[in-house]
Amino acid sequence: MKSPVRATAVEAYTRDVGRSIARLDPKSIEGLGLAEGGIVEIKGPSSTAAKCLPLYPSDWGHGISRMDAMLRYNSGVSTGDLVEVRKTSASSARRVLLTPLGERSEVTNFFIKDWQEAEEPVESKFAAEALLGTPVVNGDFVMVDYRNHKLFFLILEKEPSAGVSVVGRETKVDLVPWLTVSP
Repeated sequence: MKSPVRATAVEAYTRDVGRSIARLDPKSIEGLGLAEGGIVEIKGPSSTAAKCLPLYPSDWGHGISRMDAMLRYNSGVSTGDLVEVRKTSASSARRVLLTPLGERSEVTNFFIKDWQEAEEPVESKFAAEALLGTPVVNGDFVMVDYRNHKLFFLILEKEPSAGVSVVGRETKVDLVPWLTVSP
């Protein structure tokens, strides 16, 4: 296996936010033996996964990786911290179990109500489509665009459980409406 690349985590390009994209210098991508869009593991104190794309030419040669706040959070780093990026394999996710994060907003409640009242797993298919191509790890936070709102979810578990999985059209997405934590 090729050696990992060490890079400084910096803000993502605006167009990449919420899309699980980490950008690296083309030489680093080549050194990892990756094709454009290949899956990488991003390791800080925690590990997560992302699709890897090249940086824009103005960022080449600076030893950086552009990633959004969610990828940085999932890997346990802040801007300016070093991360280790390595090529990784990924399986197709058969099932993903999500729970919403944040306040019980009207939009999130509407999303959950739609999900629960659907005769067919319409919202499950919607969530699978919204997350299509997203590499996921148990415990990751992900974002879903829903009716012009950004909803955040926690991946409680996925099948297969180990390693990195990628959400596909056939992935069954289940929802736990709200976790309640006992004091």
